[in-house]
Amino acid sequence: DGERARTELQAIQTISRQALADMREAVIGLRGRKLGDAMRESVQRLADAGVAAELEGEGDTDSLSDSASTALAMVTREAVTNIIRHANASRAKLGFFRQDDAVRLMIRDNGRGGADPNGGGLSGLRARLEGLGGALEVGSVNRDEGTLLTARLPDQAECEGQSQ
Repeated sequence: DGERARTELQAIQTISRQALADMREAVIGLRGRKLGDAMRESVQRLADAGVAAELEGEGDTDSLSDSASTALAMVTREAVTNIIRHANASRAKLGFFRQDDAVRLMIRDNGRGGADPNGGGLSGLRARLEGLGGALEVGSVNRDEGTLLTARLPDQAECEGQSQ
């Protein structure tokens, strides 16, 4: 069956790309991760999986502390992995914003929704963000349409500048 073979080949390609991305992430994760890099790479990962993605926001990610940048990069990675594996989305937006004394990372998709905010990956990230004084919220964009993930952290840019 040619159609089934094509479908299975596409699944193998997707899984192979994901495995390679996971391996790269593990190696890079040992050295730390910059949020801006993770967001740009995530747009490419989504495109490779057939999801149209775009970046939005007005914040400068380079001035984040190393711990904040790494934590938000991990959130980005987990959210994008969930979109690719579970959401059945065709579009996604990744945004970074500074507001008052906080930074906010928002990742939205137009998939089927229903993300489990207490799932293994998300609960671990929630604990990490809470350890930095932040929070993670996961919910629907609209009822039964897509997922909105929001990570908030205190803006630690000034602390980072003082420690150098």
